Amino acid sequence: GAAGRQEFWQRLYAALAAVGRGHRRKGAPPPAPTRLGCLFQGTTLNYVRCTRVPFRSERQGRFCDVQLQVAGCRSLGASLQRFTAEETLDGEYNTKDERYGRQPAGTARRGCAFRSLPPVLQLHLKRFEYDTATGEMRKLDDLFAFPTTLKLRRFMVKGVLAKGDPPPTYELRAVLSHQGGVGAGHYFSFVRPIGSRGEWYKFDDTRVYRVPEEAAVAHQFGGGTPNTDRGLFGLASGTPSPCAYMLTYVRQAEVRAAEAAVESSHAAGAAGGPAVLGGAPAAEAEALPDELREAFEAEIAQKRRRRS
Repeated sequence: GAAGRQEFWQRLYAALAAVGRGHRRKGAPPPAPTRLGCLFQGTTLNYVRCTRVPFRSERQGRFCDVQLQVAGCRSLGASLQRFTAEETLDGEYNTKDERYGRQPAGTARRGCAFRSLPPVLQLHLKRFEYDTATGEMRKLDDLFAFPTTLKLRRFMVKGVLAKGDPPPTYELRAVLSHQGGVGAGHYFSFVRPIGSRGEWYKFDDTRVYRVPEEAAVAHQFGGGTPNTDRGLFGLASGTPSPCAYMLTYVRQAEVRAAEAAVESSHAAGAAGGPAVLGGAPAAEAEALPDELREAFEAEIAQKRRRRS
């Protein structure tokens, strides 16, 4: 299911991020983020504050994707608001501080905000949840709108952005969708590549073709009219409309820089400059990070040994 694919992404990210780090000695400081981590890793500030005494505790967390509620939220903005909203803790709260001790029930509040955001922001929409009434998983096909431009300043820790930092404004570049139920369905994705001049492409198994933006975005909100066509993948009459479950946003500053690089390389190629590969000079395209190149070489060598 979609939840399994999100778990696969987390495991894949963890495996790739671990490549090249080597063994970490006990007590050694945390390693610096890998090149992969610099792309996908962000941090949150989780805190608890007391309303009757000047007590506050903080803890920083790391993420490679953000899991957001769909239930009860009709838009990405509403879900992010819930993600960062304060909530009152039940029962007494032990500050573990001799000055304040235990605080009465209802006087401690917990909250979260983004401390730093990565260039590539992966958002996992929780379309699948456990139904306590039936004891089974169920899929939420509810309407959930998301924008093509996402502004996140109001969800960040106040004062964390320094002068000269890129604004936390993101562009939607990929949508992963599912159509069907928990037990059966079909997965496909939409991608707006760098250098495509804003065009969207649908990846549907072995087929790749251009689609209008409405098909890639608004038609993936869910909550639409059931599909009455009977087709493959268990999509019988009455199947709900497709709905997105993972969104990939890229920081606008990175998008602009990448698009400028593509335009520059195309111009150089037209003028007889260096050969290009995928919109970038061939030498740059081959310059994989060392940790990824070594992992690929090790995998290729292992496959050759198996064949021999």
